Amino acid sequence: MAVTNLKKSKIAREYVIDVVIEPDEDVYHAYCPLLKGCHTWGHTETEAFQFIQEAVRLHLEDMIDDGEAIPEVGIVDSIDHLNLVFKVKEFESIKASAG
Repeated sequence: MAVTNLKKSKIAREYVIDVVIEPDEDVYHAYCPLLKGCHTWGHTETEAFQFIQEAVRLHLEDMIDDGEAIPEVGIVDSIDHLNLVFKVKEFESIKASAG
């Protein structure tokens, strides 16, 4: 996928973000494999999904503020230039594709 510069664009680009939610003892652990260190947890799968959406958004905002390139997108001025679409991946499929 080509990396572009969306600094001057006013059109939001769709950005599909894979997240994984897995049981972890009595809670659910959620993380984004594309964004190192971006993870959270919740008491339910729904809560974990809500929290990972917020965590990803905050992680991306920090990257933008620091002038870092967004993976598979490039440099953007604002999170508003990205239309975030979250896709939950099954933990087992992640393990299978890694091994």
